[in-house]
Amino acid sequence: MDGLKGRAVIGAETISFEPQTSPIIGLARVIVHRSWARFRRLSGRLFSPQRLAATIAATFFLALYVANGVLVVLTRPPSDPGQITLWLSGGMAIYALFHFVRAAWQNPDTLADTDLGLTPAEQLWITSAPVTRATVVVYHLTEIALSSVIKATLISIVLLRDVSSPVRLLAGILTAMVLLELVRLIADRLVWALSPVGRREMRIVVTVAAGAVIAQWLSFSLSAAAGRSHPLEWLRAGFVAIGQTAASPSIQTLARPWHAAASFTISEGWALATVLQAFWLIATVPIGVLLVLAVDRWAVEHRARTEGERLDQTEPDAVSTSD
Repeated sequence: MDGLKGRAVIGAETISFEPQTSPIIGLARVIVHRSWARFRRLSGRLFSPQRLAATIAATFFLALYVANGVLVVLTRPPSDPGQITLWLSGGMAIYALFHFVRAAWQNPDTLADTDLGLTPAEQLWITSAPVTRATVVVYHLTEIALSSVIKATLISIVLLRDVSSPVRLLAGILTAMVLLELVRLIADRLVWALSPVGRREMRIVVTVAAGAVIAQWLSFSLSAAAGRSHPLEWLRAGFVAIGQTAASPSIQTLARPWHAAASFTISEGWALATVLQAFWLIATVPIGVLLVLAVDRWAVEHRARTEGERLDQTEPDAVSTSD
């Protein structure tokens, strides 16, 4: 078969794919039609007669909230660029550790149901088509592109006062978030391939690491809140401690993959270092995809080998029982 062949039902529409359709074109059509169907479904719900008044009220208050937030952000004094770099890279590293903890404690069957970020329906239709695993990873990244852009935009608004170029800020944060998503895929595939014993060992390792981070945050919080009694001051101390934890040497060791993106966000002008960082950001995504594919290939082979060893151990027991 030269390409995708069949039909995909999205909402009330049916998309047909002929044998000559390129897999990339077919998946692109699926993404476009699904996005359009989701938009129509969401707009239909928000602007239905039963919800129109609530939608208008919520939009009004949300606009006021965002406008007030933007005003506060733009009028505050700028933060130290070096601290911004540490907070961004360290925050991504802490989030990556969370993904490993979640994957380690998640049901392995659930991880199998979300192969490379695909839903069971997508696995049934896409993985049975003549597409490569690299195409599947790119398809998943394209699926989350809109939500990633929205999150990166909101973070960029918060940090707009601290940088000289909003474009570099948005590009750096967006690249960091894509890299974080690739790390999540690696965590899921890595844990899925482990044996029960290996999974228990993974749980111990990541739980101890997460506990150390929490202990460090508590230490910073207690130190920042010393001599203060008001609950808001304790809350503020907790947020300050998050930044201190993200900037700590231990977290920064884990945050090395995000250092280039974080440095690019605060760069001024287009010096040689900034150009090199831009090239590295461009190369980050394909390198990350290749790393995901390598882990995925290892995971499939290791899982098959582990299942074969367990089957070899089970067969003699079954033979002895029958005798």
